[in-house]
Amino acid sequence: MTFTKEQKVVVILLVLMILAIVSILSYRKEQNHQNHRHVLINEEDEVFSDPPVVKGIENEDKSEYDNKTEKIAIHIEGAVKNPGLYYLQDNSRYDDAVKIAGGLLEGADRSKVNLAKKIYDEAFIYIPLIGEVWEPGMESFSENNQEIQEGHSGEALVNINTATQEELMKLSGIGEVYAQRIIDYRTTNGAFQSIEDIKKVSGIGNITFENMKEQITK
Repeated sequence: MTFTKEQKVVVILLVLMILAIVSILSYRKEQNHQNHRHVLINEEDEVFSDPPVVKGIENEDKSEYDNKTEKIAIHIEGAVKNPGLYYLQDNSRYDDAVKIAGGLLEGADRSKVNLAKKIYDEAFIYIPLIGEVWEPGMESFSENNQEIQEGHSGEALVNINTATQEELMKLSGIGEVYAQRIIDYRTTNGAFQSIEDIKKVSGIGNITFENMKEQITK
């Protein structure tokens, strides 16, 4: 079969058109494939990427940590191996105070110590020995700063020879019972000749005297 020149031109044009169409379709298919792959990669990146950091969270966590590690100061004396000033974690128990001071001595009166109770900042802790005079109702661990504390600076000294029971009860470590004992002693034996003489009152020893000596006069 013989093609004329015009027919050959038409056939060539048809072939070129078919090739062009095939090329366009192939290109579009490849583009769609690339786009789909790009979407999948982005989705994987989102799945495996680190979660977004919210500004302020780090500071909040640090603040919470600082609160948890807040310290309190306590002073422990009496029947412990290493009496003195110590710093404990907030919300500590009396048991923690005894442990940090080396534990109780063999002669410590354990019945006067409630190791389960919480201890507070600025607490003065005194552990009595067995047989040591101990005022009923007066805890060996001071739970607040009203009975045993250093908060008397700037106040007038208490005259142990003339003070009333109420005035004596303002002294560190002196409750109602001890205040009455002081009054009874000076009534029976006369005025105190020195502030150290207050240790002659039953139940007032060196520890109690050391805590009150800056607050009294005669």
